Amino acid sequence: MNHQKTLGIIYSMIKYKIRLWPQIDFPFHEPIKQTTEIPQNLQDSIDSFQSELNWDGMWGVDDAKKRLEGGWKFNTLSMESFGWEKVYGWIWLSPQAEACNLYVHKYHRNHGWGEKLILSILNIAKKDGHEWVWSEIDDWNKVSQRLVDKIGYKEASIYE
Repeated sequence: MNHQKTLGIIYSMIKYKIRLWPQIDFPFHEPIKQTTEIPQNLQDSIDSFQSELNWDGMWGVDDAKKRLEGGWKFNTLSMESFGWEKVYGWIWLSPQAEACNLYVHKYHRNHGWGEKLILSILNIAKKDGHEWVWSEIDDWNKVSQRLVDKIGYKEASIYE
């Protein structure tokens, strides 16, 4: 189990894995899309995330650019709002097949977008030839733990 420090408190991280079986397809739902360039208003969305959650480990626009240049995949939940395309959620996939940094704006939660974002990134991972995808979730984050359980992830120790 890994540890993460947030607001001076050390939390344990639980590692989960999911096998991407060849016969299982992972759907891609609109308005989720794979993003290959930084969305114009991404900083606004990051600011909204930080005002809500204030996470010490939050990445920024420059980090996002470096990730994309380094082969990371970035899926976003983007919708039009008052004539502007706005990012309301995201998930990353590292070149090492780690799905991470799942987020859905508080006004769009409880509509299945977190699950759909995870399924979208599993779709990308499978197309990229990954057999497994792993994620780490804070031990206090029971909502995310239930979500990955529902999708079919298992704690990594089950496989190790």
